[in-house]
Amino acid sequence: MTSYKSVAMRKGNLYKKILIIILIITCFPAALIGLSFYFIGTEQIENELMQTHRSQLEKDRERIEEQLAHIELTASQWALNPQFDEKLKDIDFYKQFLVTQELYKSLSIIKGSSTLIDQVYLYVDGQRLLVSEDEGIIQLTEENNHIYHTLLQDNRSILWTKAAIRKAGTSLSLVHALPRFGALIITLNESKFNDMVSELTVDKKGSSFIIKENGEWVTTGMDGVQAPSDQAVFLGNEVLKRSTEADSFILKWNKEDYSVSYGKFSRANSTWIYITATPVSQLIAPVLLMSRMILVVSGVGIATAIFLSWFGSVRLYSPIHHLVNMFRETGSGKHGGEADEFSFIKNQWQQLIHESHYLQFRIEEQSSMLREGFLLQLVQGHLYSFTEKELRDRMIDFGWNVDEKCFSIMVVQLVGFFNSPGNFLEKDRQLITFAAANIIEELACSKLDAPAVINFQDLTIGLMVAFPAEKHWRQFKSELFKLADEITATLNALLKLNVIISIGKSTDLIGEIPNVLQEVRQTLPFRTLEENNQVLDMDEFLPPMTNASYYPFQLEKEIHSAVRRGDGEEAGRLIGQFFEDMRDHRTTEFALLQSALYLLGSILQTIIQIGFNPHHLYKGENLFEQLVKKREQDEIHVWFNDKVLAPFAKEYSETQDSQLKSFVKSAIDTIDTCYMNDISLEVCADQLGIHPVRLSKGFKQIVGTTFIDFLTKVRIDKSKELLRSTDWKIHDIAKQVGYNPSYFNKIFRKHEGMTASEYRSLCKGEH
Repeated sequence: MTSYKSVAMRKGNLYKKILIIILIITCFPAALIGLSFYFIGTEQIENELMQTHRSQLEKDRERIEEQLAHIELTASQWALNPQFDEKLKDIDFYKQFLVTQELYKSLSIIKGSSTLIDQVYLYVDGQRLLVSEDEGIIQLTEENNHIYHTLLQDNRSILWTKAAIRKAGTSLSLVHALPRFGALIITLNESKFNDMVSELTVDKKGSSFIIKENGEWVTTGMDGVQAPSDQAVFLGNEVLKRSTEADSFILKWNKEDYSVSYGKFSRANSTWIYITATPVSQLIAPVLLMSRMILVVSGVGIATAIFLSWFGSVRLYSPIHHLVNMFRETGSGKHGGEADEFSFIKNQWQQLIHESHYLQFRIEEQSSMLREGFLLQLVQGHLYSFTEKELRDRMIDFGWNVDEKCFSIMVVQLVGFFNSPGNFLEKDRQLITFAAANIIEELACSKLDAPAVINFQDLTIGLMVAFPAEKHWRQFKSELFKLADEITATLNALLKLNVIISIGKSTDLIGEIPNVLQEVRQTLPFRTLEENNQVLDMDEFLPPMTNASYYPFQLEKEIHSAVRRGDGEEAGRLIGQFFEDMRDHRTTEFALLQSALYLLGSILQTIIQIGFNPHHLYKGENLFEQLVKKREQDEIHVWFNDKVLAPFAKEYSETQDSQLKSFVKSAIDTIDTCYMNDISLEVCADQLGIHPVRLSKGFKQIVGTTFIDFLTKVRIDKSKELLRSTDWKIHDIAKQVGYNPSYFNKIFRKHEGMTASEYRSLCKGEH
């Protein structure tokens, strides 16, 4: 045969023409596209980047406004709660500890309503008190009380302020006035708030901050930095000159251009402005790089096109030659005297087809595994990107007849595993599920046309069924109910387990099958606990609402009392009674789990309040995540005993220090004998040789109140005794019990609700 080189020699002019044509075809579009991208696309990309930056600012502004509005709404809702009415003005928070405990819970709920909240205080103006879930009851000095009292002088019922609130320093705080007696004060976490504000600051040269329309600074956007930088002051002044609600503009600062964007939003009768500034060079850096890359790629493309044009013109007739050589080099074929290369390639192609058929046969042998894998991906929603036609084609490829078919899902859940008479172990779950899946498949195949069983490995089995579209759904569903009864009876007899079956709705779309499965599985927790076997119908299913709000609050209080005493055995017994009470009220599995989660949270709160760290106590385990996976009442009860109460009871027992009790008793004796002297926690601790912090915690844990509160109570009781039994002047009685006369009148009125003179007159009147 004549080689391609000799062919090129004979047709040199033709090859030149081909080369010129190919050069024009390949190089001209590449050059045109490259120049278009550079001159048109660069500007468009830059505009899009700037627009994206502005859109992101608007989203961040809305998110900040939404978070602050949520906190304001929370404060307003709780301010209207009867728990915060005017009766708190004269209440004795030390004596009425139940009211105080409820206040602690409410303040804790408010604090947990937003991740931005750092602390929540209840300020009682008349008593000069701050109530906090973390710090307890705080007695304010005259000077400190003036700060809080001044906040209430504002005519607004709600305001944002940066006044010094307890430990918050100058952090942003929301003050919501409570009519006629105090205020609810919510302080924000400065670090988290600044992180939210400065989220768009991608360069250390940029800045993000919030100011009020009157020029007052809300935050600089940087932790620990209260005074704004020169750049921030300059940007703020420029924005304040503008009257639009939101805008973006370019501003030069220190010889560098900045993209400045701002947006206004209203907060508590004032207008706040969220401002962010980013160096323009930082924003368009990707555009510059892309522009250069476009030029480089275009140049490389043109050079490559020139080379390929020459190479293609030379090798125009060589592909067949290379293909023949490839067959020969791989040893897949030998020249059998064919007339030409095309005949040789034809023979080799037929051989490849034969091999392809063999491989297809091998794939069909594995189709069962592929079919099961496809079905699992389908019901779990992993094939959401496929169209309905593609899904149907796939199912047809796997052997399903889906033409003119409707579909439904039946979910079978095995319950009673934990206390089954079969004495199953935890490791037997997958084995039991596998056995149940085989039983269900055998029963379903005898009743239905090509059902598909899905083993979820967690005592749950899915059954996908198909029925002709012309067949009425209610008629077919009656067949499913009969099958459900047969499955229930068989599994009860063979596995000694109870069965909950939920039958989903019908659908004519394969793509809707994952949604049907999800809905079916969501109905399972609403089973009634006292019924062993149940069949739920999605078409008629409505979660029971009559007992949805039942909760054994009295038992919860008794459980908390046992926990505070460290009596794990009693707490475990009460928890068992708690769940039995829930069962007696015909509650659902879902309601039981919700109540268990709430009980767990309240127990952990009690553990924290008596001085233990749950993170250390439970070695960092996520108890809530473990509890959510439990389904049965007995299993949940045992889990509470083993995972929650047992570690706590052990730690509680180990931390009961008899020496600390002795120290506290000695401190009480010192107070009883030396209350008239200038005595303090530090003095007592020094006399006993113990650290003041340890004595304070032990005093609070054992006595139930603080050192100073106990000392105050002793002095007030002694003064009341002297007022009743002597005619001493009040001035002398004050000195006798260790108080300055002017301060004695205030502290006596605060604790007794009347002056010392009024108390003496009242006692004489009773006699």
